[in-house]
Amino acid sequence: MLRVTVVSVIAAIIASASCERVPDETTVAAADCSPKPTVDTKSWRTVTLTDCGIRIKLPRTYHERRGDVVVNNAVIHSFEGNGFDNVTISLESPLSPNTTINEQKIGRQTDYEGYTECKERISGRDAIVQSFRGSGMITDNTHQFRVYSVNAVFQRGQAEFVRVSAATSDRKSQEQLLAAIYSVVFTR
Repeated sequence: MLRVTVVSVIAAIIASASCERVPDETTVAAADCSPKPTVDTKSWRTVTLTDCGIRIKLPRTYHERRGDVVVNNAVIHSFEGNGFDNVTISLESPLSPNTTINEQKIGRQTDYEGYTECKERISGRDAIVQSFRGSGMITDNTHQFRVYSVNAVFQRGQAEFVRVSAATSDRKSQEQLLAAIYSVVFTR
C-alpha cells in the first residue's frame, strides 16, 4: 500500500512539473488612470531631465539606458527596470505651432483592453494620461501576454510637449508607472 501511495505522489509531481501554467497576471485588467494610485514613492529616486524641463520619481530598480545615436537632435531618455519594465521620456515639438495636446496623445487602437483616458492637471500643466493593456506582446515561446501600458503627454509650452511612455508585464508595476507620471514636476 505504501509503495502505491509513494508512486502515485511521484507521478503527480512529475505530471504537475510538466503542466503548462499561464501566470495569473495575464488575466488581471489594466489599472485605471484616475485617481492617482496610492503607491509609496518615498524610497524612489528623483531623476532630473533638464533638456525636457522635468523631474520625475522612478523606482530604484530603473536605470537610464544610454544610446550612441541621436537622430535630428531628438531629446529622448530611456529607462529600464526589472524584466520588461521600461519608461521612455521625450520632448516633442510638432511642425505646426497650433498642435493641441489632444492631437499629441496616442490614438486608441481597437485591440486595447481596459482602456482609460484622463485629462489631468499635473504640476500646473495640462496632461492626458492613458492606461490599457496592449500596444505589444510578451512571449515565453509558448504563451503571449499583453503588455500593461501607460502613456502621458504634457503641454510644456506653445507647441512643446513632454511624452512619457511606459510598459510592463504586470499590474502592480503599471500602478507604479502611473504614480511616476503623477510625480512629474516641471522645472521650467
